[in-house]
Amino acid sequence: MAYFDGGIHGWNGPNGYVAPAPQTKLFCDPCAEEEVPLRPKTGVLDQDIGRHWDTGFKWAPIYGGGSVCQACGKAC
Repeated sequence: MAYFDGGIHGWNGPNGYVAPAPQTKLFCDPCAEEEVPLRPKTGVLDQDIGRHWDTGFKWAPIYGGGSVCQACGKAC
C-alpha cells in the first residue's frame, strides 16, 4: 500500500489539455505514519480510511510499477 502526492489524471480544459501534477513523494504505509501529516488513528475503520484526505496525498492499495518508498526503499 502507498501514499503519494501529485495528480492521478489530466483533463481537457478550455485552453487545451491540463496535465496532472507530477508525483514527487511516495511512501509505504509504515513510513507514511512518520512522513505524511495523517490524522491520528481512531480504531474505527470508517474514520481511519480517510486519514489522508486533507494532506494532499492519495492512497493506493496496490501502487505497482516497481516504485519504491522514498523513506525506506521498500517496494510499494
